[in-house]
Amino acid sequence: SSGIPVVLIDRDVPSLSAAGRVLLDNEKAGRIATRSLLCKGRRNIALIRYETSIATILDKEKGYFSELKSNDLTPRIEIVSRQSMDREISSAIKLCKEDGIDGFIFPSNTISIAGMSAIHRLGYSIPEDFNVVCFDQENVSGVYTPGVDFVDQPTNLVAEYAFRMLKEAVCNETPMSTLILNPIIYSNK
Repeated sequence: SSGIPVVLIDRDVPSLSAAGRVLLDNEKAGRIATRSLLCKGRRNIALIRYETSIATILDKEKGYFSELKSNDLTPRIEIVSRQSMDREISSAIKLCKEDGIDGFIFPSNTISIAGMSAIHRLGYSIPEDFNVVCFDQENVSGVYTPGVDFVDQPTNLVAEYAFRMLKEAVCNETPMSTLILNPIIYSNK
C-alpha cells in the first residue's frame, strides 16, 4: 500500500480493503423498484438489462428477483447486447407484451433511455400497456409523458460524502470506512 487514501464511488473493489467506499444499496434499490410496480397492481414484471458484469446492475437484478420471489411471482430477465441494444430491446419489449408482461424495470440510465425510446417507437402507452421504473433519471424524468417512477442515484450526495471521507483521511488521518446510501424512489402517480 502506498499510503495514499482512496475512496471508491459507486463501485466496490473488494481487493482494495484499505479503501473507503461510498455506495448505493443497489440490491435494496432493485427491491424498491419492484415494490413500486407491485403497489400499482402489476404482477408480471420484467427486468431488461444489457450484458454486463457491473455489480451495481447485477445487485439491482438480485433485489428485483428476491422481491418477486417473496411475493410468489415469477421473475423474467431479458438480457440484450450493448452493441445492438436498440433493436434487441424493441424485440424484447414486443415479446414481453405478447407474454402478458405489464411492468418493466430498466436498471441503468443507458437501458432506461433505450427502453423508454423503444416503448414509444413501438406505440405502447404508459401506464395503459406498462408501468415502468427507471434508474438515474431525475434529470430527464419529466420528458416522459406521463412521467415514470425512477430510483435516483444521488450523485451529488455520493460526491459530497466521498470528498468528506477523503478530506478526513488526509487532514485528520481518519481511517477509511464504508458508507452505504439508501436508494430513493420518486413516484409519478
